[in-house]
Amino acid sequence: MINYKYDQLLAMADLSGLSPSESPAALGLIFETAFEAKDIEGLNKGLEYKSDKLPKPTDTMQNIQADGLHAFYAAHCDYFVVGDKNLRAKSKALYNYYKIKTNVLAPEEFVSTLDQVIHKYHSREDVLRDAISYVRQDNVLYTKPVSDADSTMQYAIKLSLFYLNFFNYATYTNYKDKDAYILTFDRLSFNYSNFCFYTEIDTIVDTIVGLFGNGDEDIDEVKERFKHKYEAEIKWQFDGIIIALNKYDERTFPSLTFLVGTRRLPNYKISLR
Repeated sequence: MINYKYDQLLAMADLSGLSPSESPAALGLIFETAFEAKDIEGLNKGLEYKSDKLPKPTDTMQNIQADGLHAFYAAHCDYFVVGDKNLRAKSKALYNYYKIKTNVLAPEEFVSTLDQVIHKYHSREDVLRDAISYVRQDNVLYTKPVSDADSTMQYAIKLSLFYLNFFNYATYTNYKDKDAYILTFDRLSFNYSNFCFYTEIDTIVDTIVGLFGNGDEDIDEVKERFKHKYEAEIKWQFDGIIIALNKYDERTFPSLTFLVGTRRLPNYKISLR
């Protein structure tokens, strides 16, 4: 069993400054190595766990290495749900050290959390009303002017749930002189997931097409564009509102944008208060 403290491992491997894009394999290795170490208390003294001393046949070195890899792969996700107390504590310590925002939860904690973050809706109208309802002053992270030429302001908003069970942030820009606003929903990641899983793209495209229709688009071709092209877009236009699911430049996560004309749709006005 390796008997180094974790700060010694970091010094030996010199990996503390690496990002996933620079060396994902190396970061996977350091996670695995950390779980083999007897003492990683230097990462977070507030988290306690017992060292793995291989007291029973199931606690093999292979299992300990597997725990490290599980923690590494879970660092690409929003949640790591695990019943093992020691694995939870070690994972939290590593995530804290690397400033990874993956939530580590026991199964019973996840059940109660899931109910709070799932977006429940039944119709297109629900989706639009919910989008507007999230623009509240208590959700605003910061405000900035769009330009020096006018008084148009842009608001960055952190959502309390996953809108359409995908998006977690929004940007609201109100063009008062045009009686219109733009509300864009984004998926921002603060873990190692700097990419979008193909299954996520399939799900979000199917969800939005199910709400607003597919027009003349071949949905399979749309999904392929979002998976493999730097730029992709699908649009819908209704009375007073334009909706677009798009991906620009090298961004890997799709965005959902609502352009709303409040003169035609006065019931969809937004008032920050």
